[in-house]
Amino acid sequence: MAASSLLAAILALQLLLLLVAFTPAPAAAASPSQRPIHQPPSFPAGISTLRRRAASSSGRLATEAVKPFTAHYFPQELDHFTFTPNSSRVFSQKYLLNDTFWRKPTGPLFVYMGGEADIEWLATTTGFMFDIAPEFGALIVFIEVLFFATSSAMADTFS
Repeated sequence: MAASSLLAAILALQLLLLLVAFTPAPAAAASPSQRPIHQPPSFPAGISTLRRRAASSSGRLATEAVKPFTAHYFPQELDHFTFTPNSSRVFSQKYLLNDTFWRKPTGPLFVYMGGEADIEWLATTTGFMFDIAPEFGALIVFIEVLFFATSSAMADTFS
């Protein structure tokens, strides 16, 4: 009997919580003209504001700027958990560097891990990295994911 009354009490509490959660709040005491109105800009206006900010320093959008990078390859271990010496296979993992905005040696490193797309395409179409790098003096690195394009670990390039 005690278990059923406990269950009934729990259900009643849950019902009360649902009622409180979905009950509309009472109107504010201040009239609408006295309350401050703060709303974020609508989507198109917000985008244009961001574009104006990005264009203000250079006269054109940062995402429209040329995005030079250099391609490099890192000898990456395929298996990081094999503890037998010299047992791990290695593949060439591609990465792209852009040091146009880098404040050496203290500037931060912005890393973009590529998705399942060509890393060079991602580097030229990902504008936000290039939009914020000048402000921070960042080195930009785009890393190609394992098993994609030239970094395919299943290619015949194992050493």
